[in-house]
Amino acid sequence: MILDEAQSISNVFAKKTKAVKKIQADHKFVLTGTPIQNSYMDLWSIFDFLMPGYLPSYHDFQKIYLANTEDEEMQAKIKKDLSAKIAPFILKRKKEDVLKDLPPKTESIITVGMAPRQRELYDASLQDAQRDLSQRIDKITIL
Repeated sequence: MILDEAQSISNVFAKKTKAVKKIQADHKFVLTGTPIQNSYMDLWSIFDFLMPGYLPSYHDFQKIYLANTEDEEMQAKIKKDLSAKIAPFILKRKKEDVLKDLPPKTESIITVGMAPRQRELYDASLQDAQRDLSQRIDKITIL
């Protein structure tokens, strides 16, 4: 099983996270463009999907890695220990490392005309949006 956009299961309490974690698979991989360091709990949820039981339980993980300690030396040690534990399972590539592998950007601009009825509907929607904007109606509604 390959899960793209793994950050979508970062909320351990979300229904989609629970549903994905119920799927049985012999091999699991996750892909994400979002840096894992968003939060420790995001990391825990992703690893709980990949390798259930590899990291401590949810509550123990919070106690260990989110402990409110003012000891900066202890915080650094905890972070280093966690990094060492997960590092063998993470392939992290930087943008500059992959740019040379990418083909040149290709852009195609294709103009497609509208049928008369489509143009009529478009123009009516445009007029409504312009009127709403001029009356300062919530821009989110217009979007």
